[in-house]
Amino acid sequence: MTLRFVAPCRQCGGEGYWRMPDPAGRGQLERCELCNPLPEPEIPPMAREEYLAALRALGWSARELARQMGRPVGTVGNWCKIEGGYPIPPDAAAWLRRAAAAHVAWMAKNPPPR
Repeated sequence: MTLRFVAPCRQCGGEGYWRMPDPAGRGQLERCELCNPLPEPEIPPMAREEYLAALRALGWSARELARQMGRPVGTVGNWCKIEGGYPIPPDAAAWLRRAAAAHVAWMAKNPPPR
C-alpha cells in the first residue's frame, strides 16, 4: 500500500492531504489529516493483575518502573494497591504493555546461556 502526498488540501489548504490505493480495490482513498484526522485509538484500561504481570515479565519493581518512566515513586506504587490505588494512566499502560511485550519477545529470541 503506497502512501502518496498530494498538495494542498482543497478544504483547508494544509499539506496533510494524502491519497492511497483502497485495500478493497475501489480506487483511491483520500484524506486530509489536518481537517479530517483519524481518531486516536482507544487504549483499554490496565487491570492491577496485568500491571503486576508486566512488572514481573520485566523483572522490575514499582520503584524501577517509576525511574524508567520519570514519575514519582509514590504515584507508581499506588497503581498496584488493591484499595485506594490510582488508576493507571492510558499512556503509562500502553508504554508498559509495549515494554513487557518487547522484553518477552527479546528473551524468547535470546535465551540466557544454560
